[in-house]
Amino acid sequence: MTPVPKGPVDHALPMMRITDAAGNLKAIMVSYACHGTTLGGDINKVHGDWIGEAQRLIEEKHPGVTAMVTLGCGADANPEPRLKLEYTTQHGKQVADEVDRLLMTALKPITAAPVGKLKMIELPYHHVPTVQEFVEQAKERGSKGYFAKLALDKIARGEAIPTSLTYPVMTWTFGKDLAMIFLAGEVVVDYSLRLKKELGTEKLWVNAYSNDVPCYIASSRVIREGGYEVEYSMYSYNRPSRFSESIEDLIISTVYELLPAGYKGKLKNIGAAKAY
Repeated sequence: MTPVPKGPVDHALPMMRITDAAGNLKAIMVSYACHGTTLGGDINKVHGDWIGEAQRLIEEKHPGVTAMVTLGCGADANPEPRLKLEYTTQHGKQVADEVDRLLMTALKPITAAPVGKLKMIELPYHHVPTVQEFVEQAKERGSKGYFAKLALDKIARGEAIPTSLTYPVMTWTFGKDLAMIFLAGEVVVDYSLRLKKELGTEKLWVNAYSNDVPCYIASSRVIREGGYEVEYSMYSYNRPSRFSESIEDLIISTVYELLPAGYKGKLKNIGAAKAY
């Protein structure tokens, strides 16, 4: 998939090979950080996009094997080229071919059973509008005006507009061999890039769209830039405003809290941020 020079991307393709006791290949799990948006809204078909095509091609090449394709932090990355049905197969084939290449390499065995941890945290919104502000917003067209009307109806019924989002952060650790991080929502690439920069890439696997998809999860950089993911998508997700910039450190610090100490050894300047 062609990189976009104007923005950061994560081209890592982590893969897990699952075998039975005799060493026979039973399943393959692979992940890539990119939206499943090869197809546009003008293509009125039910289709698995590049994710579904990658799964189909992997299973076609390896009969009897179950392929699982997950998404990383690719909420701000689209496939290129796109908007034609045949491109879904082109992108899926790239993933399937890389899986075949990785299967021929010396893979590190994982022998420990996973230990899972989950913590729910509160991600604060930047500003929940007042009733008067909602009244003004309700005059606007589109999702912002529609949300404001719904919010006013909720307030009229005596219900409060939440000031934060309850957000799950989960980790699975396989002994000292691998840490898998599961972040909910449409998570932008800065989260995986930051975690890999601070913790290293050798034993880290970052998944997004996990456990829940409450909205886009923007980073501090993306929040400052603004745009669709930060502003208008929130109304479509029934959220009152953009997030506070503090959410990035809140999420990252929770990941650190859940990971065993052995995975934090590569972190430099661990005292640089109070959240840690």
